[in-house]
Amino acid sequence: MKFISAASALAFALTVVGIPTAGQKRKPGPASLGLKHYAPTFHIKGGSLYQINNETSVLYANVVNVTETHGSHIVPKLQLFLEEKPRGVGGRWQWHDTTLHFEKGEWTNHGLFHSCRDIKGSYGIYVDFNVTQEYPQNCVAITFHSYGDDDSNF
Repeated sequence: MKFISAASALAFALTVVGIPTAGQKRKPGPASLGLKHYAPTFHIKGGSLYQINNETSVLYANVVNVTETHGSHIVPKLQLFLEEKPRGVGGRWQWHDTTLHFEKGEWTNHGLFHSCRDIKGSYGIYVDFNVTQEYPQNCVAITFHSYGDDDSNF
């Protein structure tokens, strides 16, 4: 399957553990918030979110329950990972106007994500369905936006 290179980009650049140098393929791992010269390319198809590395390499955006896997002190416990295979809690990604939303059954994050500093000092990206509560400790609220319409061509 060939993927187009132009696409809707997230306003904040997501980075992955093991940041590549120019021309290298991004490696799977926890998604994190960081400064980059460009935003990676993301697409939604069939309710799934994908990061496009190049015409032959795609990473799945998986929401994973990390309550017991990392022993993390971070709340909320649903973390975003970019990986070579789908896994996690399931759910559906979609755009509401320009804002990226994650939904699981009747639950929605209303487009609100958290970037929380983990034990290693990275700023992971987390999903929380309780958007009316106070932000978790060591976290900031973030939203992701797209100003393109290329998902219809993906």
